[in-house]
Amino acid sequence: SLTLAFNVRAEEWAILGEWDADQGRYTAAVAQSFAYDGATRYIGGNDGKVYTLGDGERVDEPLMLHRWRNDGQLEWGAARSLSLGVTGDRRTPLKSRQCGRYYKRQDEFILVQGNMRTVIRPGWRTWGKPIDQKISNEYGYDVKRGDSGVVFNEVTEDIKVVR
Repeated sequence: SLTLAFNVRAEEWAILGEWDADQGRYTAAVAQSFAYDGATRYIGGNDGKVYTLGDGERVDEPLMLHRWRNDGQLEWGAARSLSLGVTGDRRTPLKSRQCGRYYKRQDEFILVQGNMRTVIRPGWRTWGKPIDQKISNEYGYDVKRGDSGVVFNEVTEDIKVVR
């Protein structure tokens, strides 16, 4: 069995399966979900872990997913995935750009490490007057993977208020 994913921007196919050299064929994909950040392909496995796809073996890698909903909507937008790197990686904060317009917003952050998922969902928020529309230019994330787990320090947002 073979699962394919198509990258519309790059106009290329990715194979979501594992090559079984003994049988000379692909085995079923372990993927339940797929995300691509422009450099790395991630899959959510049947085992609850997040993996990166490459030419070699799958690598268990911690991931933060960020999604939001705007203006009282019940539906969440598509999650943006951000790799937290390897154990002890304390690099500069991660960034997510062009995050849309809203009057009020509720964020959700999902930290995935191995079989563990932690969800952080603050309440609805708004800046300025409720009638002011906001343009979210960029989120900055100060989230690190230490030796003993993930440290979620803060999230900042660069917004412009439109009146």
